[in-house]
Amino acid sequence: MTTRIHIVGIGDDGLDGLTGHAKSLVDTAEILVGSTTLIDRISSEVTAERVTCDGGLDALESCIDGLPEKPTVLLASGDP
Repeated sequence: MTTRIHIVGIGDDGLDGLTGHAKSLVDTAEILVGSTTLIDRISSEVTAERVTCDGGLDALESCIDGLPEKPTVLLASGDP
């Protein structure tokens, strides 16, 4: 079984700007993947493992390729 990776767009206001559904995905994720800037916008109250991935699509592929099958959220800037 392949774990689904949810993509959540996050703005300058961090968690406060997310819809209820998007916030729930972040809150229940066991792994958060995103750039340093986006990961830093997530409060320490969210206890998911944080995987920092700065770079283009090749870097992103490398970051997510070896992830374990756990609930995962990929943070994107703005509205993906």
